[in-house]
Amino acid sequence: MKREQNFSMEYRPDSYWDTPDAIHANIKGEFRRKALHSAALSDELEDLPSHIFADDLSDEMRKVTASLHPALMGGEDLPGYQDKEVEIARVSLASVTADVVSIRATPTPDGIHYRVVDEYENHYYLEYDQSEVPLTLRELVHLMETVTCEEMESTGLVRHHWDFRFGNSAAAIDAAIAFTSVSSAYYPDLEDWWESEAQTWAQKIQLEIEAEDNP
Repeated sequence: MKREQNFSMEYRPDSYWDTPDAIHANIKGEFRRKALHSAALSDELEDLPSHIFADDLSDEMRKVTASLHPALMGGEDLPGYQDKEVEIARVSLASVTADVVSIRATPTPDGIHYRVVDEYENHYYLEYDQSEVPLTLRELVHLMETVTCEEMESTGLVRHHWDFRFGNSAAAIDAAIAFTSVSSAYYPDLEDWWESEAQTWAQKIQLEIEAEDNP
């Protein structure tokens, strides 16, 4: 898979609920999440308007936001949350409309149920959608690598975007990688894992290009 010794692959959150991480984990909008993160780093949270902290935008704010730029609506059209459901990770795309794919968890009598949703009502199928306790980082990565999408006939949530966006030239490698970003309120190493994996993919592609240019 990769150089896993650099990451805590067996890390498992104690819970997806009743934890400080869950406070803002369900904010749908990607732009609002980034604004919140930036304000937290600069200790300016008190200066943010209240709608930034809401899981969903009001109808009035949706109209205002959509009128400014379509990318500001990224994530805002994700399906509503089920009872006690939380987002445990997301894949954000650098598309015109800043599309988002959301990985969610819901408590059940038998443990935890998982589902993957996006803003287009695509159907995602998980290799496993149930666990007794929260997933380890390794298990979450495996879920992301193996989930299939019926409409796009794709497997995985990240790599197929790299391959699809890659234009068979060295200049396109960085653009392909930049098209996706991964984040999670519960798994501190998840973003870095995917960034490291992206660099490994880029190095592989670069070697393939050099081999073709110099047979």
